[in-house]
Amino acid sequence: MSKPPVICCVIAATAALGCGGGTSVEPGVPPTYGFLPDLRGTSVMVFPVQLGDSPEARASMDREVGFAVAEAGLDWLLPEALERAGRRSPGLDIRTTDLPVGVFLRQEVKRIGEPLFGYLIRLGGLTGGPVALIPVASTEAPATVAGEVEGTVAAALIDARSGRVIWYGSVVGEPGPPGSPRVAASAAQALIRRLARLPES
Repeated sequence: MSKPPVICCVIAATAALGCGGGTSVEPGVPPTYGFLPDLRGTSVMVFPVQLGDSPEARASMDREVGFAVAEAGLDWLLPEALERAGRRSPGLDIRTTDLPVGVFLRQEVKRIGEPLFGYLIRLGGLTGGPVALIPVASTEAPATVAGEVEGTVAAALIDARSGRVIWYGSVVGEPGPPGSPRVAASAAQALIRRLARLPES
């Protein structure tokens, strides 16, 4: 599968984020690293998709991630809940979008730094969510079947109390027509089922 072009463009445009990083990786192809913990009973803070093909595509993926969380029976904190918490405490300077996450596409990140860590620890204090799921980027790329595309979601699972990156990786959904809701739905479901350690459907 070809490299998602939006990821390569984002890498060139994103400023560096202060963090404890690991080895550099080939642009657009960050590896999977870390481990997936047992998240049963954990209030995971689910952030909106940060980078992607378009605002509409990111919004579509956000909706599908929310549906996938509900379908899996997970009591996780979706972006709307995080945004409400932030509005209730405007003095805390909390953000859920436009986060400085481009570094995840350039290198392995072991621990995040400021300002991202500040956003997470403050939101965690407000919501009680000790773990953050940040969908770093979602894209569509040509599939092996002509005229079809595959949706890909790259995401980071972060300990909001320490800034440690627990897991980072990407998942690919089932192919379909460009812009089809089922392309985004398949990728979102694949991400949530992997994180929740559920069998593939």
